[in-house]
Amino acid sequence: MNVSSVFVRGKSNTPLWFAVFAVSLLCVSCGPPNEKAHPAFRQGLNLFEKGKFKEAAASFEKYLLVNPKSAITHSKLAEIYNDNLNDPLMVVYHFRKYLEYEPDSSDAEAVDAWIAAAEKRYAREIRAKFPEDFPSDSELAELKERNAKYRECVLKLKEWNARLLREKRGGDAAKGSAEVADSGDVYVVRPGDTLSKISKRIYGTSKFHGRIFNANRDVLKTEGQLKIGQKLKIPKIDGVKSAVQLSERRSTRLP
Repeated sequence: MNVSSVFVRGKSNTPLWFAVFAVSLLCVSCGPPNEKAHPAFRQGLNLFEKGKFKEAAASFEKYLLVNPKSAITHSKLAEIYNDNLNDPLMVVYHFRKYLEYEPDSSDAEAVDAWIAAAEKRYAREIRAKFPEDFPSDSELAELKERNAKYRECVLKLKEWNARLLREKRGGDAAKGSAEVADSGDVYVVRPGDTLSKISKRIYGTSKFHGRIFNANRDVLKTEGQLKIGQKLKIPKIDGVKSAVQLSERRSTRLP
């Protein structure tokens, strides 16, 4: 027989055998997948029953080329790699694929546990293979102990910082009260006033707005909480002369 007679050549020069194969493959994929009807899957089961696990895995992997979304095949492969071939990385891969295609499986919780166990086994194998790249058990225990001590120190530092901040705020408030007691001056808030403007008007510089705020924490929650007509105590600052007008001092002086 002439070899050329096996092919039907048209405009696309496509061999007849390839066209028949393509149509056959298309027909197979038309309906829902039936794993047990496929020879590669059946062969995998037979090999598995005979204890030929490596060959069985190869047959199941071959079937996945035809039906990559076969959850039962991924599950079977995960079982073989876990129980018979000791390949935890492949166990994780195929069990994750199983959950991807069977997200509502009643076995999802158990599969998650198998994945976690396989990941731990793989981590131990990597650590044993490259011991120089991982700390020993005694080194890990020492690191955990150090971390616990560091956490304890950090907590103590936070407590000390909080206490110092409270003491500083209390000292500022007491200092402001002492300054006011020495001065006795009161300023009446005007339209458009801010503590910076008040500081500028009274001391000739805006930098003492914080001192005014500390002296009036009993009536001010923030520096921007000013009300027209509000009376503010003006602290005495060493070396700086207050510019509160004499008439204003007399009319608003604290008792």
